Formats: sequence, C-alpha cells, structure tokens
Amino acid sequence: MSPTRTAPLGRHLTRTGVVLLAALTVSCASSNKLAQRSEDSLRSGQASHAFEYARRALDKDPRNDKARADMTQAAAVLAADWKQRVRNLAASDSLQGADVALDYARFRAAPPRATTTVPGSTSSPSTAPSTPT
Repeated sequence: MSPTRTAPLGRHLTRTGVVLLAALTVSCASSNKLAQRSEDSLRSGQASHAFEYARRALDKDPRNDKARADMTQAAAVLAADWKQRVRNLAASDSLQGADVALDYARFRAAPPRATTTVPGSTSSPSTAPSTPT
C-alpha cells in the first residue's frame, strides 16, 4: 500500500477515536456530579430521580457520603409517599391499596446495591424504587 492511501485511513481512525472518547466522557458523569444532580432533584421535589442519581453515584463511589445522605433522604420521601398512597387507596379500593403496599414491600426488600436505610424496613440497604403513581 502506498503512504497516500493509509494516511486518510489513519486520520479517519484518529477522528473516530476522539469522537468516541468525547462521547464516553460526556456520558460518564462523576460520582460527585451525580450526587449534585441528586441534590438538585431533591430540591425540586423529584424524589425518585434523586434516589436514582444517588444510587448511580454510589455505584461509582461507595464512599460518597453526600450521595448516601441524598439517597437516604430520597428514600424517606418515597416511603412517606407510598404510605400515604396506601392509606388513601385502602379507604376507597382495598385491592389497589394492597397492590401499592406490595410494591412498597418490594422496594424495601430489594437486594442492596448501596448502603442506605429505607424507613420502615427490616433490612437496611435498598435499590432504586419504581416510581409511585
């Protein structure tokens, strides 16, 4: 092969590599950045998003105390929401209330991915919840 034929291929591979590296960098937020997103979500009242961001932050860095605190706070909000929904539904539709109670029980009993306590649970750690509706 002549040098003129391999040069464009080399430049193309280099450009492709740079684009892939840039995309990977943008998609991989740091643990601290995810913890900040969690805190922002908590402030805006989006507890399920806050919980998920904190869980992802702890997946990246299990020692991130800010993410752990945010996850615990989000879990407390989610637990209170679930309990209120169960009470409200049980008054009008006991089967639907029971379904929501079972969803909450699954959330509390989910296998641990990060060390946080879900209020009212008998086991301590929990994973991301399904969003209560």
